[in-house]
Amino acid sequence: MKNSVIRFFQSWFPSIIVGILVGFFSLAPSSSLPISWETSDTIKHFLAYFILSGVMVFPAIRQWGTTTLNRIIWITVVCTLFGALLEVGQSFSPGRDPSVHDAITNLIGSAVGQIITNLVVWVKT
Repeated sequence: MKNSVIRFFQSWFPSIIVGILVGFFSLAPSSSLPISWETSDTIKHFLAYFILSGVMVFPAIRQWGTTTLNRIIWITVVCTLFGALLEVGQSFSPGRDPSVHDAITNLIGSAVGQIITNLVVWVKT
């Protein structure tokens, strides 16, 4: 039991780190962000959730096996709910505003990240 818990966290550790980073940059007051990245907010959201969902593919494959539509949907839903929760949290962060547009962009980034990462894994196997 203990070994399986340790293996679970070792496997999912990169996904957890990326999730923490996405959460930090999503909830930090805009004036206190350590990086000023002058680009479209839509592109930032798309890339963040593209990377988050893509990183989640590898431990999911180790845990549940080959690519399945259910796994793709599960990871996309988890990333989308995480993004929606962070959008709500932004209403409590100075200089931040929640946005339905951002939540939809998170969903699209997650779905595209899943599709492309799974295609890369499928081609390499």
